[in-house]
Amino acid sequence: MILFGRQAVDADTGQVGPIVAEELTLPQATFVTKIASSDAQHVTVIRDLDQALQTVELTLPAVATVRGELNQPRYETPINIQNSFKKPLTTWNEKDLVLDQQRIGQAGSPTIVRKIYAPEPVNRQAVALPEDPDRAASELLKILQANGLI
Repeated sequence: MILFGRQAVDADTGQVGPIVAEELTLPQATFVTKIASSDAQHVTVIRDLDQALQTVELTLPAVATVRGELNQPRYETPINIQNSFKKPLTTWNEKDLVLDQQRIGQAGSPTIVRKIYAPEPVNRQAVALPEDPDRAASELLKILQANGLI
């Protein structure tokens, strides 16, 4: 299982996990908040889509982008933090990994963020449909037709 954060703080596009899954031809799930179960061949995850939760089963290996709710961070003790400064740290760059310069960094990004803004809120009116399924379907068809949706 390959886990990615939901999005980066630079351009905020949330594309790294899905692109890696696509390049590796692996199944993927985004916005994962819980790993419900797993065995050697499968993992079941819960996706939080803001208005709904979705349960998805993936065949392993798989990719997931996760939300902060997935994990409760453990806080290290001061002595362990101090000891961590003495441990070796390996840093790799694009030359160490022999990467194509045209496919990395801003020049290699498949997207360009031109503007970031909060969309204007849209006021929508909810319509209660009758409880009778036949009447509800009839009323829904009338509404969809009146709004040019069918």
